Amino acid sequence: MTRYLLRDRRRTTAYLGILLAAAVTWTAGAQQPAPAGDQAAAGQAANFTGGKVTVLKPEGRLSWYVLGPGARTKWHTHEGGQLILAEEGRGRIQIRGQAVRELRPGESLWSPPGATHWHGAAPDSEAKLYQISRGQTTWLEEVRDTDYRSAPSTQ
Repeated sequence: MTRYLLRDRRRTTAYLGILLAAAVTWTAGAQQPAPAGDQAAAGQAANFTGGKVTVLKPEGRLSWYVLGPGARTKWHTHEGGQLILAEEGRGRIQIRGQAVRELRPGESLWSPPGATHWHGAAPDSEAKLYQISRGQTTWLEEVRDTDYRSAPSTQ
């Protein structure tokens, strides 16, 4: 197993970041009970478009989503920023004014505090994403299909 962890340093770093953020959230007492499964997704339905979204395990400010092909959030901001980590499939994210980026398993992206952004699955792939956010979330307008479908950056 050590050999595997050394070979995939990016994934290991991202998972350690998630564990650290979860520990900080837990010790700060920020965990809040939330409905599980499709009930939680139904409560958030107005904030997603394009496909089925299932909340796997909401824990305070740590969320784990499976987004169907084409599903994505509306544009939004987080008062304290948000870290997004792709676990499976292919995800997409865009910070307003920047190119769309594609996230593959083990890759992550930090959206700074107050940065307007969206994230979701690729048009032809599911995405399982962890999201760690801090502070108030402000939901904005839907992402236009032309923006969502634009070719992702190769960076």
